[in-house]
Amino acid sequence: MMELILEKFIRKILDNIEDTILIVDGRGSIRFVTPAIEKLTGLKPKDLLFKNFISLVHSDDVDKVKKVFEKFRSGTFELRLVGKDGLKYVKLSTDKLKLDEKTFVLGVMKDITELKEKENLLAKLEEKTHTGIYIVQEGKFRYVNRKLAEITGYSEEELLKMNPFNLVHPDYINLVKERYYRREKGDVVPEHYEWKIVTKNGEERWVEVIATKIEFNGNPAVLGNVFDITHRKIMEEKLRRSEERYKSLLEAINDVVFVVDREGVILFLNNKFEEITLYPRSEWIGRHFSEIVAPEYLKPTLEKFKKGLAGEEVPLYEIELIRKDGKRIPVELNVTNLYKDGEVVGRLGIARDISERKEIERKLFESEEMFRKLAEESLVGGVFDSGWSFQVCKSEIC
Repeated sequence: MMELILEKFIRKILDNIEDTILIVDGRGSIRFVTPAIEKLTGLKPKDLLFKNFISLVHSDDVDKVKKVFEKFRSGTFELRLVGKDGLKYVKLSTDKLKLDEKTFVLGVMKDITELKEKENLLAKLEEKTHTGIYIVQEGKFRYVNRKLAEITGYSEEELLKMNPFNLVHPDYINLVKERYYRREKGDVVPEHYEWKIVTKNGEERWVEVIATKIEFNGNPAVLGNVFDITHRKIMEEKLRRSEERYKSLLEAINDVVFVVDREGVILFLNNKFEEITLYPRSEWIGRHFSEIVAPEYLKPTLEKFKKGLAGEEVPLYEIELIRKDGKRIPVELNVTNLYKDGEVVGRLGIARDISERKEIERKLFESEEMFRKLAEESLVGGVFDSGWSFQVCKSEIC
């Protein structure tokens, strides 16, 4: 009686357990399986008894599963099952089981589909992200992504084994350490700052870091987002040198002076740019000039840019720029090539604000329209005398 009660009790537990428990012989034939198998495959236990477990396994995982059953191996590994509801990822833990002098494999399967989907999503995001990401805890890397490895030149495995502070340039080591330990302790410190690193091959690179305190495995840690800003820093340094050399001359010019490279990336702007567009110059250094051109002028402007680089003469032309507040500014462009060692390296241009001229043209057009209508609707005509005064006269005289 007691054995019957115990058997029912065990059966109830097995029927309600979330993980799938199964017993398989050396040929892969299922001898016992719990109801949880239905969530994984869409099949009931009675439909699977004495069926070969291999028939449920994804073709790429068949060989490793066969070896486990044939050699009654113990261990834990991941595989994919193909059932009525599609693909499922499972973690299978196996052990050798002796029953009535016969040897079987006892397996426990855990559904890890959701976890795998999240891992796959994270992997795809990592492939596309331009941001290096790390988690540092107790002065050690706990997590790094591929982009951080790309920025530093070290592999992910190498980074996880090294002291994070060994990446920091000596000029910034004290600042970075001080802020890290204060942040991990809970002090309020700036989240956003810039410093230099030394890559695996000894190259110095500038990075912009946004760091925040987080909880990782139940303990304080620091999560960092790293942006490689070396190119921007180089552009800023080039700008600084250019400004020092030509500042007096260029700032005296009452037009926008700009320099772009062969790709159309802005390398230099004078102060007049800020006055006309309301943008700070620093916001546009390193960006493509097309981003500020009104949409309907973009195609012809790019065509003229390409023609100019090819050596064709491009006469003065007019376009509209989009100001920071959304207002359109008409400008007249005069652009020429920049050369270095006989090769075209970019374009130098002057953009003149012609808003006033356009306004005068508009008013003149409106005046001409008004006089035309007056002349058409009136029997009285008029002429301009030698002093450009309008004299009214009768129609038959005029």
